[in-house]
Amino acid sequence: MSDLRLLAFVLSGGFLFLGGIWLGGDYGLALLLLGLVVLLVPVVLACISLIRWLVPPSQSSHE
Repeated sequence: MSDLRLLAFVLSGGFLFLGGIWLGGDYGLALLLLGLVVLLVPVVLACISLIRWLVPPSQSSHE
C-alpha cells in the first residue's frame, strides 16, 4: 500500500471516528464503528507485511 493511500485511510477513519463522537446517538455510533473499522485496515495490513518480512521464504525445491 502506498504512503498516500495509507494516509487517506488513516485520515478518513479518524474523521469518521471523531464525527461519530461529535454526532452522538445511533448515527454517531454507526460512524464511530465505521471509523474504527477503517482505522484498523492499515493496522491489519501492517501486521501482514511484518509477518511476511519475518517468515523466510520456503526452501522447498520443485523437482
